Amino acid sequence: MGDYVVVDTHLHFLPSEAIRYAKKTEDGDYGFILKRFSKASQLLQDIEKTLAYMEECRIHMVLLSMGAWIPNGLETCKTINNGYAKIQKEYPNKFITCAHLPVHEGNVAMDELKRSMEVLGLHGVALISSYAHMTIDSEKMMPFYEKISTYEVPIVVHPTLRRPLWGGVKYDLSTTISREYDIAKCVVEILYGVLSRYPDLKFLVSHFGGGMPILKWRLLSSHQPDGWDLPEGVKGHGLTPRELKQRGLWEDFHLKFDKIYYDSAGFGGSMVAMRAAVEGIRRDRITFGTDYPYEFREPMDVREYIADVKSLEIPEDDKKKILGQNVLDLFKIG
Repeated sequence: MGDYVVVDTHLHFLPSEAIRYAKKTEDGDYGFILKRFSKASQLLQDIEKTLAYMEECRIHMVLLSMGAWIPNGLETCKTINNGYAKIQKEYPNKFITCAHLPVHEGNVAMDELKRSMEVLGLHGVALISSYAHMTIDSEKMMPFYEKISTYEVPIVVHPTLRRPLWGGVKYDLSTTISREYDIAKCVVEILYGVLSRYPDLKFLVSHFGGGMPILKWRLLSSHQPDGWDLPEGVKGHGLTPRELKQRGLWEDFHLKFDKIYYDSAGFGGSMVAMRAAVEGIRRDRITFGTDYPYEFREPMDVREYIADVKSLEIPEDDKKKILGQNVLDLFKIG
């Protein structure tokens, strides 16, 4: 079977210095978040426990981000970035780190991007799926994409923690289904609003893109980009695979969709979701994620999840890609 390198691409660490900035914003009540997820809030500030967790889970490296805390402001972002640079230096070859940018605050975020890339040496950029007054395909975002493209680093997208969100807080919809809708909507915005202008950008989107192993096919059947020559009676209608292939739409859709990577966090380690992913998404675009410490906290559960992925009836190379190689390739880590 050979050796596996396991990389968790959805793991959270919040430098404790950032806690003092926690406040309520339109994008999140960070004091409420810390209290609601009290156990996770303790664990995600403890780097020694994170390293012990990695060791016990047999995880070799993790991708760190705290994207949902970006709307808490510039000082929070700078503190997270400084903390990530520190542990990156102290524990080499253990962490892949993301720069956190308060893009909703304008030009100060551009300065922080430059500092994070050129001074701190972070590996990627963290964003969230939407902001209170801005979507990920907003015109205000375009200068950031322009600059990020010059650094040739990936963008890691985490769901917003905004409440209420879409369906509201009844039945905790803001946390469950509404959050997944926001991520799925974000994927569509990336496909049609961002990659059309910056086709070389690389995105890694959380939670299987909000259910993209299934929703992808809904998008594909209605894929009719602007300017595509379609006759009356076809335009605006859903199309079958045969019709899509006949008109070149199938290939055009996948040229865009297959540029995006999707992590496996957010579904509790469900192998139903994972099997749907390996059938519905290119296997070299799927990455393994646990959402520690919000979703997975016990190493026994992570080891079981890893074992389940290894037991999939797919080629051995594909399993190795999902468990680690895909994200190493994405971040150009040898």
